[in-house]
Amino acid sequence: MPYFPNPWLFQQAPPQQFQFQSQSKRDQDFEEGLNRLRKEYATAPMEDDRLSVSSLKSTDSTRTTDSVRDREDYLKQSERLFILQPFTVGALKNMRNYEGQTPAGDRKTDVLTRAVQLVKTKTEIVDFILAACPYK
Repeated sequence: MPYFPNPWLFQQAPPQQFQFQSQSKRDQDFEEGLNRLRKEYATAPMEDDRLSVSSLKSTDSTRTTDSVRDREDYLKQSERLFILQPFTVGALKNMRNYEGQTPAGDRKTDVLTRAVQLVKTKTEIVDFILAACPYK
């Protein structure tokens, strides 16, 4: 039986310049927004007073109901705090939940406390974080 080499082995990858030209304007804007968030995170001063779960207190308007707590994608306060803690004050203030509520405050601990109270599930926290990304 004759040997025929695989033709795919001899094909070359397209030049780098053509791979990046297919990126749409929306993708570029999204990437610019992420870069701004990264830059803000890198240049923001870090606070020494870390927030602990024991210092989080619910109010009547932010209290978690049993129906939410029973959901499969429910996150405990410690998990929500762990996810949101690395974000800067500016990024946290640009986030909003499905009701349009934004965390308020002057210090990072105040803003972070409010942010943890505004979201309860994995879906809500992803939407909350994505709300800070600029769209055009």
